Amino acid sequence: MIKAPFTVILGLVSTPLLLKWLGDDRVGLFKILLETIAYIGLMELGLSFGLLNILAKACGSDAPSEAKKVMQVSILAYVKVLPLMLLCSGILFYFMPKIIHIQAGLLPEVLWCFVLIMLSYVFLPLSPFRMLLEVKQRADIVNMIMLTQVILLTAGNLFFAHLGYGLVGQGAAYLFALSITYILFYTFGVRYLDRPFQGISVAGAYKEIREQLWQARTKSFLLQVFNTLSVYTDNVVVGIVLLPKMVVPFILTQKLALLAQVQLNGVGNSAWAPVVDFFHKGEIENFRSKLLETNKIIVILGMSAMVSIALFNQHFLKLWVGDTYYGGPWLNYGVCLFVILNAIISFWGWIFVATGNLGSQIFPTIGGSLINITVSIILTMKIGIAGPILGSLIAIMFTGPWYLFVLLHHRLKIPPGRCLMSVFPGLIMGGVIIYLGEKLLNHFTLPMNWFFLAFYMITLSMFTLISFYLLLLSKNEKKIWWLRIRGFIKK
Repeated sequence: MIKAPFTVILGLVSTPLLLKWLGDDRVGLFKILLETIAYIGLMELGLSFGLLNILAKACGSDAPSEAKKVMQVSILAYVKVLPLMLLCSGILFYFMPKIIHIQAGLLPEVLWCFVLIMLSYVFLPLSPFRMLLEVKQRADIVNMIMLTQVILLTAGNLFFAHLGYGLVGQGAAYLFALSITYILFYTFGVRYLDRPFQGISVAGAYKEIREQLWQARTKSFLLQVFNTLSVYTDNVVVGIVLLPKMVVPFILTQKLALLAQVQLNGVGNSAWAPVVDFFHKGEIENFRSKLLETNKIIVILGMSAMVSIALFNQHFLKLWVGDTYYGGPWLNYGVCLFVILNAIISFWGWIFVATGNLGSQIFPTIGGSLINITVSIILTMKIGIAGPILGSLIAIMFTGPWYLFVLLHHRLKIPPGRCLMSVFPGLIMGGVIIYLGEKLLNHFTLPMNWFFLAFYMITLSMFTLISFYLLLLSKNEKKIWWLRIRGFIKK
């Protein structure tokens, strides 16, 4: 419950201080490094996606030992790919100065920071314990651990930046926060297994499970490669096509929307496991209704937040770090729309993977990634820092919802019309509210400080939420929502 506001407060406090103590160039370079290092994660060869479906089935079976077997095989698999990941890290270490514009004086800092971040992959064999917690529907524990990571990382970043350790300190803070995160996932996840490492060995790994895991590897790997290229390329494109310091306004303009995205994606991340549980139990009608209900919840909550962010983000940035860091209306409105569409598609992606339909994700992911990267580079060269987010939106429009609607119908027997009506009315209504709000703001000059800004944004979000409640929900849905709200208040 405290994760969302606490994360927002940390971001509000830490960002101006980091800009002051590190400068635009170092902040931009650190963000580029974090995206660059994500490419090394590709060398896990698609294990995470393959593991998810197998682990979901094992935990849903009547034999508790099945989950233990899957975890043992998964841990060994990650140990095997770890040397490959470290080798690729060394190759990237060599070529990175030739790819990214780095000031000569900052090059040693960048390289040491890269090494420290890279060392966090040593803990990767513990990552299956996070998936175990998610499959066990312990989103509360996962969220608590991720909040701990944010606190540790932010505190470490500020501490080392204030002491003048530059990018080396940022890398050290990242390594410390990630190592604690993996250890916590293991600490909480191991409780669901009976002596998980007993009898574990390469020879003793269970052949059937091992074959299932590696059979899914090719599809999983393709999915992961192009998904990573799509998600972790924007800052790199801005840093290479423009300059590393231009990454700062690109990130800060998206800050509020991306903070909301974390919480919005959390709705889908928390919901997919119980929804898929209905599928594996053969309760197909319950599966359909819960999936469509989650679609509508994501859109309503997302638009209620994005309306305020779209209309008041420039005022927020002016009060927070100054007008010079505003990336313009195209970037502002584009990221708001992207956050909602991405949250919906991300939720559907978890559903497809956990129901054994991993292969159905390959076409939209590959096609979307290729379009995204190509269009992002072209638009960044033509119009500036809004290019990557517009490229992402164009990619989603060409390869996202329409194709997934067809897949939901053919693979999971969900009528396209019902799925469409659970998503698009909320998007259209939110767009109308933003349009009318923009017209009003252009005609009236509002008093603006932190108090007024918070008042305007909260009031507008509540107005949007109530409007959705009254106009988009059926009588039965209103009753269910009201009961949930009352239950939440009583807690």
